[in-house]
Amino acid sequence: MKFVKAICLSASVAGLLIGSSMEAWGRGSPGGGPASCLIAKTSGTRAVHGTLAIEITSGVGTVGQQDADVTVRLESGGVQQFFRVHVVDQFAGLSNEEIVCRIFDDVANPDVQGFVQEIRSALGLASGTHFYITSKSITSAEAFDADLSIPGTDHASSMADVTLYVK
Repeated sequence: MKFVKAICLSASVAGLLIGSSMEAWGRGSPGGGPASCLIAKTSGTRAVHGTLAIEITSGVGTVGQQDADVTVRLESGGVQQFFRVHVVDQFAGLSNEEIVCRIFDDVANPDVQGFVQEIRSALGLASGTHFYITSKSITSAEAFDADLSIPGTDHASSMADVTLYVK
């Protein structure tokens, strides 16, 4: 009887560990900690919906710096607008949420300052406005890993629908 209980306990712990690991993979690469722009409540914010596409153009499958072309389609007031930026960052090991945070954080990431200011201007936002996400902001995300590289190139791409909150 003790042997059966020990096996059941071991299986439960293994399931918990494997499940947590699989959940992290489903949200992007494992690790990276909590997203830097994650908020729990959206009161006092304005929601902006869109789609984000990222193409890694160098360093696919590496843990070092990677070049990425980012295209964002945002809709505000019934009008769709497109924005594009080139970012150099270490994307490997980051969750999808943290990747989005880095792309829209012009304070921590100088590569995106002009990009973020262009979005602020197009949406009629003040220059000090920041972008945030919730745990449910990213939907329909494609898995992002080196196995999804574009045939005949050293590029990989992914896209997702995203809801950004501004305040």
